[in-house]
Amino acid sequence: MGLFNLFGKKETTKKLVWRNAQGVIACPGDSCPKDYDDSCPIYLNTQAAMLMSIGQGEKAIPLYLKALEIALDFYDAWNNLGGIYGGQGDYQKAYNHYLKAHELNPQKPNPVFGLMLTSRDLKRYEECIKWCDLYKTLSRDGRDIQIRNAANAALGNTAANADKTNRF
Repeated sequence: MGLFNLFGKKETTKKLVWRNAQGVIACPGDSCPKDYDDSCPIYLNTQAAMLMSIGQGEKAIPLYLKALEIALDFYDAWNNLGGIYGGQGDYQKAYNHYLKAHELNPQKPNPVFGLMLTSRDLKRYEECIKWCDLYKTLSRDGRDIQIRNAANAALGNTAANADKTNRF
């Protein structure tokens, strides 16, 4: 896929159409070749997301893994794999994938939300509270509150001292 120019003609260079001028993975929009194939991580990610949306996460895993073979820095694939593994109850694997997504794009709240959930599910409550703190700085949607309360309750923290827990 990455060997076509804007006019759909074969290029002799190795310029990838799914990386922008800054080297970031980005959909090329109208300049994407019409012959989509599995050499494009964005195409693979889209196909996998469609499988996830119809409840076939297990079939999506190989597509995400193939996308990561092509582009190890593909934030979306790491984050989405975290979601699949978390849904399967493999919280450590989910945590690892969310952590990699967070490392790749620390300003995105989605992997931090996953890190809150998986650290709670792994019974790492103090760590969970730290992720809740970070999530609160990235997103003001309040989804951290219930998770924070559960972690504080598991630690035996009362409402009075819950705010005194360690912060990032």
